[in-house]
Amino acid sequence: IMERIKSISRVMGWLLKLGIYLTALGFIVSAILIILAPNSGNFSIGQFKIPVNQLTAGTKIILIISASLIYAVFLYALISLKKLFALYEQGKVFDEANVKYMKAFSYSIIMYAFLKSIILVSISIVIAISTSGQNSLNISLFEELPTLIIGIIFLIISMIMDEARKLKQEQDLTI
Repeated sequence: IMERIKSISRVMGWLLKLGIYLTALGFIVSAILIILAPNSGNFSIGQFKIPVNQLTAGTKIILIISASLIYAVFLYALISLKKLFALYEQGKVFDEANVKYMKAFSYSIIMYAFLKSIILVSISIVIAISTSGQNSLNISLFEELPTLIIGIIFLIISMIMDEARKLKQEQDLTI
């Protein structure tokens, strides 16, 4: 069973590493596209499209900073998950570090949901102001509710993992 856990964890480690690189690449490409956006076409935020010629340099900077915050939190989640699977690959299943990385993953998913919601609403306000109200985006604060729920579920799982770790530690001390 342990060899199967190690094998699956190794594959997950590779997939997460790929995800980390692709996320970083996605951010770089997004930032370049925001900076070098031509004065024609649309800039998409979720399901909304804003004419690029209405984006000021200041709005573009705000978009890049906002995107970098969202990408950073998402990258942290992926890195925490990769570290968790690295421990599994080493055969460490009931370790304190496992709980630490699972909690880090959970908190980063919860933070991602809050941050993305707040930033999308903020961006919609900035764009509405910078385009003199020509583009108003109606973004709900509850758009990321499923992500928030998933983060909370993983946090509960991390608490259960911690109790299981403590139980295993007690059993190891019992003669």
